[in-house]
Amino acid sequence: MHSMGDLCHHTAFAIVRRERWITDSLGFRNDYFTRKAKVVLIGDSFFAGAGLDQDSTITNVLKRKLNTEVYCMAPASFDDFIYLISNRVIDKPDMVIFGINEQKIPAPIVANNQRTIQLHPDDFSVFRDKATRLYGINYLKARLLKAQGKGVPGKIDNTMFFSTAHARDTLHGKVNEVVDNIASFDAYCRSIGVKFLLLPLPNKESVYYENVPFAYKQGYLEQVDSLLAVKKVPTVNALDVFIARKKVSTRYLYQKDDTHWNPEGVELIADAICSKVRSVD
Repeated sequence: MHSMGDLCHHTAFAIVRRERWITDSLGFRNDYFTRKAKVVLIGDSFFAGAGLDQDSTITNVLKRKLNTEVYCMAPASFDDFIYLISNRVIDKPDMVIFGINEQKIPAPIVANNQRTIQLHPDDFSVFRDKATRLYGINYLKARLLKAQGKGVPGKIDNTMFFSTAHARDTLHGKVNEVVDNIASFDAYCRSIGVKFLLLPLPNKESVYYENVPFAYKQGYLEQVDSLLAVKKVPTVNALDVFIARKKVSTRYLYQKDDTHWNPEGVELIADAICSKVRSVD
């Protein structure tokens, strides 16, 4: 398909890109389903690869760099992982990497979750799911109303756009809740003999703060990283990795018209993950 970034779509600043998407039998963006992955990724649109071609997703980049099977569950919660493990849909991996966006609170583990998931839907179920989502109607409505991206141009580089929503959705008052929930994920993984690694995904505004044209409160990810270090939860400090690269290179790590990382950002974080994977006990 051809896509545009979430900040500037249907404006003069839209960047049209080609995206090839392959989804597996569970509906996750993987080249194929495997139940025996060594590494399982759990996350949101960053891990799914919004704005990226299939070969540039963090899943496929890590596969190449680690030379092992990597399976991505995104968008998904930690409970989804527990469900698939408990019902033997997937085997226990060696490691779980949990990615959480800066402005989101990870949902806590729900005890005795009794929900059901149709793991391998038939053709009729797929058709019914697509029909009830009303994608075609929503698209026509958006075009009739001439909906556009609501990104704000940077104050230094006006071709780089930012989201004012991220400025509103700060979680400085929720740090302890976030840290406690993540620590419970680490504890669960330890209880079943699986290594855990957290990847906090910084907002574009946190990386390119000098270009942000509105008030933006920083420091949240530093608090989370410090508190998790006290609890001995392994993390990859993606913000530090991005800031360090920014000091020596002018190449962007996020898409200019979108809130998500670009292929160069993915490669950089994949290298940081690989270094951490080899050091986690």
